[in-house]
Amino acid sequence: MDIGEQFRKGAFWIYLQSWISTVFTFAAGMIMARLLTPADFGIFAVVTAITSLLGKQVRFGLPEALMRTESTDRESVDAAFWLMLGMAGVCAFVVIISADAITEFYHDSRAYWLYVGTGLLLLLQPPSIVAQNILRRDMRQDIVERIILVANLATLPVSLYAAYAGAGPYALLAGNMIGTMVQLLLSMIYARWFPRLAFAASAARRILSYGWRMHILTSLALASNKVDAMILGRIAGTSILGLYNRAANTARLPEDELLQRLYTLILPAFFRLSGESNRTTLAVQKLITPVTTTIYLFLAMIAVSPEPFLHLLYGSQWVSAAPALTILTIAVAISTLKGISSMIAGAQGHVGRQIPVELFNLVITVVFVLSGAMLWGLLGVAWSMVLRNAMVLLLWLFVVTRHLHFSAGIILVASLPAICAFGVTMALSPKLLLFVPGLEVVHAGIASRFDLPERWIGYLETVVNSTLGESLYHLCTGFFLAFVIYVLAWLIVVWPFRNRHVGIQTTFELVGSVFGRLSRLLLPKTQIKKTVS
Repeated sequence: MDIGEQFRKGAFWIYLQSWISTVFTFAAGMIMARLLTPADFGIFAVVTAITSLLGKQVRFGLPEALMRTESTDRESVDAAFWLMLGMAGVCAFVVIISADAITEFYHDSRAYWLYVGTGLLLLLQPPSIVAQNILRRDMRQDIVERIILVANLATLPVSLYAAYAGAGPYALLAGNMIGTMVQLLLSMIYARWFPRLAFAASAARRILSYGWRMHILTSLALASNKVDAMILGRIAGTSILGLYNRAANTARLPEDELLQRLYTLILPAFFRLSGESNRTTLAVQKLITPVTTTIYLFLAMIAVSPEPFLHLLYGSQWVSAAPALTILTIAVAISTLKGISSMIAGAQGHVGRQIPVELFNLVITVVFVLSGAMLWGLLGVAWSMVLRNAMVLLLWLFVVTRHLHFSAGIILVASLPAICAFGVTMALSPKLLLFVPGLEVVHAGIASRFDLPERWIGYLETVVNSTLGESLYHLCTGFFLAFVIYVLAWLIVVWPFRNRHVGIQTTFELVGSVFGRLSRLLLPKTQIKKTVS
């Protein structure tokens, strides 16, 4: 199986897993948001922002280095495991001795055990990371995604039960513990790898030579993405932070599910294309157009209907985060372009070029978030993210044009259809939604035109008179309108170039491939043959 086919197969399983996981996560999130308060989510967000930074120290760029090794290189695997295990022990010790200070800083006693619990989970990361990266290195991403799906499904009932029992933010910690242990066991079983008492200094030096650069880069990027929560939690309190975190996580959902999961495929695939500028340029176009098209579609749908989206999924206490959610979808749309090109650059060994950009990212994030939080509160922080992402993207495109094998023009041209469709949808949808009739008008029209049984009329009246029914109606109409406008705008933009733009051709091919794979999964073979004939 060639690289392209392995990439498509892995991408299919990544997206299938993410869709299934998202459905269950949304369902659980709807319940959890009604069982826990914004302050519960806020204090957990603060704690995980810190421990996720420590988790990066555990990884130290070694997983990425492992995916650049040969399948027969067992010495590098052993060295990576023991190095990460040692770092995990150091980080767990740091968590324990700093727990009192973190609790006092945020003035919430619950932070102590949340911080200690998530910190101790770092000790379980090394064997799980190594086993999963062995599978990814061998382009067996489909197995990794199935493992992650099972772990996510195991997490949900534990978190829900603990929240229902009144555990508060500790319910989120309980779910994380179960998910981490399930991933650990399944990853080691499927990779057929278990730690052994062997450590080669030469192998350690070899993987660290790449890993330390990747470690600095990913640590700076993570700090830039988490420092806003740390600052806002301190200035505005955990309740406001809970609202911001809900808006930010919701806005990032399309990027996390559709782009970040591709990272483990992009790294080994583009590593194999290193030094081949023509093939790299072609692959960049084939990757960026379909990815941005999909991500921007979901971002547009969320941005058009933020209030009914939050109310239906999480409850009325989260509706005040809607304005920030709309703003943050714009920030995510900008960061998506930088994220894709950064992954490709890192895969081909240009990590050093990205470090100054991420350092600049961290500095301006602190400055903008501090200014926005103190002057304008929640919306100020949201707009600061838009400005930050725009400035970082411009700097990164300058670096790409000067030093890498593909230019900023290629990135912009490949993403132009999605950018245009997103802009048109954001501009037209709010105006067209003004002409959509209200739920009461629709109900009156149905009742007058159709001779419905009294029982059905009673059901309709119940829906009309409920706030959830109204939110569902506005969400469906907003999503449908945004979807139609986006697709039509995208087709209008791409149609004249459909035979000359390789990214557009790839997008159409992938749509056909996805429908083909889904039909083989969902329909019996005999039915598929009848349909084809």
